[in-house]
Amino acid sequence: MKTPNIFADLFLCNLRRFAGDLPSTKRITPMEWQAVARDAGLDGRALNEAISYLISKGLIEFTPASTQIIAVRPDGVAEADRMIKNRPELSDPVPDDLESIRFELDYWHVRQNEGQPQSDDWIRVGNRIDALRHKEIRLAGNVNVSNTAIGANARINYESTDASSNEFSGK
Repeated sequence: MKTPNIFADLFLCNLRRFAGDLPSTKRITPMEWQAVARDAGLDGRALNEAISYLISKGLIEFTPASTQIIAVRPDGVAEADRMIKNRPELSDPVPDDLESIRFELDYWHVRQNEGQPQSDDWIRVGNRIDALRHKEIRLAGNVNVSNTAIGANARINYESTDASSNEFSGK
């Protein structure tokens, strides 16, 4: 039998994905979180164990308690983001830091190369890569790269390359 922690991890990650880009202000109604649990494959008992565990750890709360509306607390958002980072999904919100964005870019490039070109999944992965690149450019700001070769470098300086190849072929 699985431990409540596994159910809780699965439920927390799916709640985080459902909350999208505004996890701290998103209030998840009972109908919504039950649908999230159903999509995650959690039955009633597993869901109760997951909710009890997450509340005891202070990762989620019912606000207000009488309405059973779940709010993911900041610690819960951070924990879910940490777990999601290991295996992102296409529906995840775009990360807010360059390290996470670059990790996901690497992950999705591998996934896209494994897929069948022009398939629906391949196109969705390409769209995700585009969104990540757009956010990366916005976060990185203006980056100027300049390359100046000074001196006689046979690989960069055309005349040196030509002279070295002539010298080599002449022997």
